[in-house]
Amino acid sequence: MRLGHAALWCADLESMRTFYETYFNGRSGPKYVNPVKGFESYFIRFDGDAALEIMRSEQVGERAATPLPG
Repeated sequence: MRLGHAALWCADLESMRTFYETYFNGRSGPKYVNPVKGFESYFIRFDGDAALEIMRSEQVGERAATPLPG
């Protein structure tokens, strides 16, 4: 099995991009922004074929801040 890329939600997209570029020698592509959905992301490529997509969404932050029932 070959994994092409993994995705990770984060609250601070720019800090995460800097982290992966600095400590893992990642190379970031251009920022993707969808203002209608409140979504933005970067693809970060590493040596070989590995890639990580870091993503931020206004909607995910709202759901994460909502307490779980029980």
